[in-house]
Amino acid sequence: MLACSTWADLLGAVRDHPVQGCIIDAYSPSISVSGDDLRELAGIKAGVAILVYSDFARREFELFRLGQQQVDAIITADFEDSTWQIQQATALALSAAVATHLESRLANTISGVELEALLWAAEHALSQPRVEDLARAMGLSPWRLSRALPDSGLSSAREVLLWGRLFQAGRLLPEPKTTVEDVAFRLGYSSQSALRRALRSRVGLAPTEVIKKGGLACVLDAFLKGR
Repeated sequence: MLACSTWADLLGAVRDHPVQGCIIDAYSPSISVSGDDLRELAGIKAGVAILVYSDFARREFELFRLGQQQVDAIITADFEDSTWQIQQATALALSAAVATHLESRLANTISGVELEALLWAAEHALSQPRVEDLARAMGLSPWRLSRALPDSGLSSAREVLLWGRLFQAGRLLPEPKTTVEDVAFRLGYSSQSALRRALRSRVGLAPTEVIKKGGLACVLDAFLKGR
């Protein structure tokens, strides 16, 4: 974790380090953050999650303003269990950031139902969704979704959900103090061996190799090469 005392330091950290997300106290006495600042931060690197953590007492309108900016999560400092809230909001924001990153890389390669389904599967992988959940999110029945996907390049809804889990595995595996077993459990695999087999089958790499070769980036490369 990197602590930044100025906005310039934060921008530099995002440019120069493999940062996945930023937690910002937008109303700290030492810093003032505008909408232009947030847009600049979001534009530096695709897929970086931006979370704003502040005391919004007597600043309720600011919640509306921030909602219009490129902010992935807003955390109120007066929450009675702010540590838990930060953890949950960060996990959701980082998952959403994976989908944002994928969209920036895949938009010129795939489109339509395939892209929409893949982004949804990646963003919601930690919720361990079923085919029925994916179909509902696409506004289709499972049968109609199964008919639409083969025409777009992915063989089935299960294949879409599998790649969603693998994209999140690519993000999670390089995290410090994270084990393969931890990642497998969070993504709904029955064991670390099951996750290893999935990575070997689709990405062609063991978890340790995924970490060495760039995490999410190498999983995305394997997906593109397989098309």
